[in-house]
Amino acid sequence: MLLRVLSLATSCQPRYRASELKHGRVAMLASVGIAYTASGGPLFAGPVALDGTTFASLGSDPWTAFAALPYQGKLQMLIVIGLLEFHSEIPSGGQKHYLNGGTPGKIMVGGFPLFDPIGFMGSMSQEKKDEKLVSEIKNGRLAMIGVASFFAAHWSPIAVPLLVGKMSMGDPANMLVGLV
Repeated sequence: MLLRVLSLATSCQPRYRASELKHGRVAMLASVGIAYTASGGPLFAGPVALDGTTFASLGSDPWTAFAALPYQGKLQMLIVIGLLEFHSEIPSGGQKHYLNGGTPGKIMVGGFPLFDPIGFMGSMSQEKKDEKLVSEIKNGRLAMIGVASFFAAHWSPIAVPLLVGKMSMGDPANMLVGLV
């Protein structure tokens, strides 16, 4: 029985690796977005919606800003995420799916890799690419912990002592505000 479980775990390894890369990349983007928005740094100058709502008018609290974002903006984000997910599962440009020997995390859009469109990794040795991949996975893991910490700090004043007073507090009675 143990051998069968170990065999299953080995056969699922490419799926786990691709999932870890994907979620790590999303977490890295989310942690930078939450931290930057909460820092009060300058935001995009233009409108975020056709009704004239600007990025700056949404404020520097990431959760309030997301709640104030028009429904069409949230729908746009969902569509972009769905397209990225679709492209990650459908091999293009002659590449194989990651479960059939392809490269986990390699998403091709228009014949160019989404995460290396300029080709920085093209001249690197395979050993260096593997080293960079391990680094990306480690950074992604840390970013996942960071995003979880931001959410914990938002809902509990004692969860992350270093973020007390730096992150806005949410209302536990109204946890889904802004999501719908």
